[in-house]
Amino acid sequence: MKCLQEWFGAYRATWPNKQQAIVAWDMLPTIAEFAFAALEWPLVRYTQAAQNPRDRYSLAVQAELGVTGADWGISLSGTIVTNSSPQRGRAVSLLPPRHLTFIEASKIRNNLFEVLDELTAFGAPPSAIEMISGPSRTSDIEMDLSIGVHGPIEVYVVVIDT
Repeated sequence: MKCLQEWFGAYRATWPNKQQAIVAWDMLPTIAEFAFAALEWPLVRYTQAAQNPRDRYSLAVQAELGVTGADWGISLSGTIVTNSSPQRGRAVSLLPPRHLTFIEASKIRNNLFEVLDELTAFGAPPSAIEMISGPSRTSDIEMDLSIGVHGPIEVYVVVIDT
């Protein structure tokens, strides 16, 4: 909880709509649920807040922080990997300017090949897989760097040692 207060406490004071500032997957790791409850920071659940997908996107665009879990981590590149599903919308990690994810240490693998081996062992892959290695960065032809154009400006990861 201390890291959440340090990372987001100052931002939270300036968020215009504190009741809808944090959008989250429908289900998060237990420790994340407890942390947000103890801080008394309300979470808006992505699919429970709106039935219409367009309304969900609008909710995610207006949020200040998106909160997710992760299915795997890749230590070699510092990447988090998430499977998409109707209850785990990609918009939660892509549209708010800040993304916070919680991952159990036991889910961290050495490289992408290990993750892909496990993913294919499950049979049919999910409709989408996100691989997030940090804030969105892009450059134009003049090499002007822009951050946050195709995703969040800031990415935070909490590793849970179980």
